[in-house]
Amino acid sequence: MSDAEERLTPAGDASALTRVEFFIPGKPAPASRPRVEGGRVHYARRYEEWRQRAKVEILAQCGRLLWTGDLEVSIVFVGADRRADIDNLLKAVLDAAEGIIYENDKQVKVIGATLISAPRNAKDLGVYGTMQLIKEVLG
Repeated sequence: MSDAEERLTPAGDASALTRVEFFIPGKPAPASRPRVEGGRVHYARRYEEWRQRAKVEILAQCGRLLWTGDLEVSIVFVGADRRADIDNLLKAVLDAAEGIIYENDKQVKVIGATLISAPRNAKDLGVYGTMQLIKEVLG
């Protein structure tokens, strides 16, 4: 078991997990605007392909948790297009994690994001994410 797996798997009980980390390799893709054609909603192919890869990575690394409580999210984007809006990059990650780590992105109450430029051939291109349940402070 790796150090990361030991940190993220308390006493081997996945149901007790309150914090996860994940990495989605490759150039981050921002969420695209939906297009309607013939009564059907479509997104840009690049975004759809990225979102599917992201879902696979998140599921493989974190498992299906479906948390129901409030969340704190921290995301670092390395190598995203410098013209990409950070809010669209965040939306892409939140959309990918929905239905895997948590039920609905309305659960996200605290969010932090960092955008770091990197050359296209950098080895560490991708999305580094941390999500954790917010413990209730008041009884």
